[in-house]
Amino acid sequence: MCVTYCVGGLKVVNATAQAFAEKSPLVVISCAPGINERIKNPLLHHKVRDFDTQQRIFEHMTVDSIMVDNPRTAAKDIDRVLSSAIRYKTPVYIELPRDKVLTPIPICQEQCVDSSKYSETAKEEYETDIDSMQEALAEATAMINSSKQPVIIAGVEIHRLGLQNKLLQLTDKTNIPVVATVLSKSVISEDHSSYIGVYEGAMGHRSVREYVESSDCLILLGALMTDINFGITSTPIDQSKSIYVTSEKLSIKHHNFENVLLQDFLTRLIEASLTMRDFKFVGKQGNINNNNKHFSAARNQKMTAKRLFERLNFSITDNVIVIADIDDSLFGALDLTIHGQTDFYLLLIIVQWDLLSLLLLELN
Repeated sequence: MCVTYCVGGLKVVNATAQAFAEKSPLVVISCAPGINERIKNPLLHHKVRDFDTQQRIFEHMTVDSIMVDNPRTAAKDIDRVLSSAIRYKTPVYIELPRDKVLTPIPICQEQCVDSSKYSETAKEEYETDIDSMQEALAEATAMINSSKQPVIIAGVEIHRLGLQNKLLQLTDKTNIPVVATVLSKSVISEDHSSYIGVYEGAMGHRSVREYVESSDCLILLGALMTDINFGITSTPIDQSKSIYVTSEKLSIKHHNFENVLLQDFLTRLIEASLTMRDFKFVGKQGNINNNNKHFSAARNQKMTAKRLFERLNFSITDNVIVIADIDDSLFGALDLTIHGQTDFYLLLIIVQWDLLSLLLLELN
C-alpha cells in the first residue's frame, strides 16, 4: 500500500492496526518531506506536530519500520523490514523522504553495509533451531499419544502461512478431530469427516464447546489467544493440557521452546510416530447443511435471520467466497457450511441489506 504523507498515511492507520491484530502481512510505503526540508522547522503542508509523527504512530502497529534516509544502509534496512513482514505475517512500514528518491545505492564494497551478508544473517535468525525442535517434538509426541481425547484447534495463521494441506495431512494420518476459530473458519473443509465445528467458547454450539473443553490434549496451531476465540467461556484453555504453536512462539504445557517455526514444527509432527485414533463424534456442529435439499419459502410467515441464512446456504458452492460483516452477520454466517474450496472472510465493513434484498432472497 503506497500512501502520501500524513493526509494519506494517517487514513490507513486503522486498517494497519486491524492487519496487525489479525496477522495479515502488509507493507505500507509512505513518502515524506525531504531531509533537507526539515531544517529550522519550516512551514510544510500536512505536517502533524513533528516531522516524525507519522513514523512514530506506525511503529506502534507494525512489527518493523524504517525511514530510508541513508544510502549506505538502505538495502540492508529494506531487506530487514520485508523479511519481518514475511516472517511474522504482520504489517511493516517504510518511509521515503522525497529528496532521497533518486539517491543511488552504492555498490556494496567498503563504502556500504553488505546487504547480501545481512540477508544471510537474517535467514539464519528465521531458521528453526534443530535441537529445540527435536526436544519439542519428543514432548509433543508423547503428550499426544498418551492422551485420550486430543483435538486440533486450527487458527488463522494456518491460513496466513498457507499450511492448510499440512493440516489435512496431520488429521488424515492421526484422525484427530479439528475445530476452527472465529477468525479461521474455512481453514478446513467443513465436509471433512474430522471437522467438528467452530469453537466460540460460550457463544458456540454446546457439543463443540464440551468436546474441546473436556480434551486432555489441546493442539493449538496458529491460533490467536483472544477473547473472541477463547475468552468468553467459563472453562478457559488449560495451559497444562496445551501444545501451543504460532509464528512467534512454541510452548508445551509450561515449557517454552525458542526459535521453532510453525511450518517446520507442523511438517515434523506429520512425520512423527503418532497413534491413529478411532474418532467418533456425536453432535456435529449444527451447520445449516441443506444444500442437497429443496428450499421453499414459508408463506404467511415472518422473515427471520435464521431463514435468511438458511437461504444463503443454498448459494454456497465449492467456488464461492463468503464475506461476513461483524455482529449479527458474523455470528449467523458462522453456521454456514463452507466446502472444500470456499473461502470465508471476516471484514470490518458495514453492508446494508434493504427489505427488497431480503424479499428477493426469500422468493428466489
